[in-house]
Amino acid sequence: MHGFLKQSTAATILAGPFVAQGDGVTAKTSLTAPSGAASAASTGVALVKNGVASSYTLSGWAHERLGYYTVNLGTGDTDTVGRLRLQFIDPANYCPVEVSYVVLSAAVYDWLFGTTAPNTVTPLDAAGTRTALGMSTANLDSQLTAIDDYVDTEVAAIKAKTDLLPSDPASAGTISTAFGVVNTTLGVIAGKTTNLPADPADASDIGDAFAAVNTTLGTIAGYIDTEVSAIKAKTDGLPSDPADASVISDAFTSLTTLVNAVKTVTDILNGMISAGAYTAPALANAPGAGSSVATDGGTVSASPTPTTTTFTATGASLHAPTGGYTVAPMWLYFTGGVNQGIKTPISAHVKSGSNHAFTVSALPAAPGTGDTFIII
Repeated sequence: MHGFLKQSTAATILAGPFVAQGDGVTAKTSLTAPSGAASAASTGVALVKNGVASSYTLSGWAHERLGYYTVNLGTGDTDTVGRLRLQFIDPANYCPVEVSYVVLSAAVYDWLFGTTAPNTVTPLDAAGTRTALGMSTANLDSQLTAIDDYVDTEVAAIKAKTDLLPSDPASAGTISTAFGVVNTTLGVIAGKTTNLPADPADASDIGDAFAAVNTTLGTIAGYIDTEVSAIKAKTDGLPSDPADASVISDAFTSLTTLVNAVKTVTDILNGMISAGAYTAPALANAPGAGSSVATDGGTVSASPTPTTTTFTATGASLHAPTGGYTVAPMWLYFTGGVNQGIKTPISAHVKSGSNHAFTVSALPAAPGTGDTFIII
């Protein structure tokens, strides 16, 4: 240990000796101030305050002599009572150096080393004795008078309290009065307990009460058994998981699919009726039972890109020449795709090879490749 430091007080100390790592003897007199926190995997200087590593910024680094360097410690570096260590590590330039001090509280440090240390040589004089005894003056009579006055004041306060006590606290009359109050209170208590049974803890009374309770519980149990059986008869008919969301969802999905299928058929029929396919003349000229009616129809092509008014289609049943689907008012009815269920009048028709180009009134959306339709 190198000495003692005063808590939270700046100090300049000597660190060293710094010697060559090669021979451990030659003093290093021109070292650059180290930096950083030293550890097992680094070099530099580290501060440890009472066993806890702390941040430290080196200042005041200057060579004094024979490899010893001055180092400054700030008030924040010496704020912890206990052992203080500064460690310097740089294996490439010098051997490790550790400086160790003990930080003392300001009061202890001043007591040991300061001008406020107690005087242990000169005996107390009269004034010092009076101060130690708490006497305000040198006159003992004055001190006794002060004490007497204080006693008088305190005794007077005590007497004021005792004057309120009876002259004979143990008087028989006082005790008799107190017993009278007790007797009155006991009479009130007796009036309350009169209504209690003679033997409230009688085992037979408790047994009879429990027997009645058991009878009632048996009746309730029988009623519950009957009611639970009836309820169970109803719940046995429910599915194992009536509230299963997946079962309900699957049922609605199936129902929606069925409704959509029915709607597709009815939409086609409504479109054909609206187009006049089922007028009286049309029905009169319809084929007889057992015959079939060929319906022109096709599939939307990818090229050229379909729009809401023009698109190209192919289909084995598309056989009309150019303009063949505009000779009479004819409609194009979508049976699949984004416009399923929509019918629109055909305003232009051009046939080129197996491709048929159609111009129609504006659709809600451009048909997609593969969307299907019929001509009505």
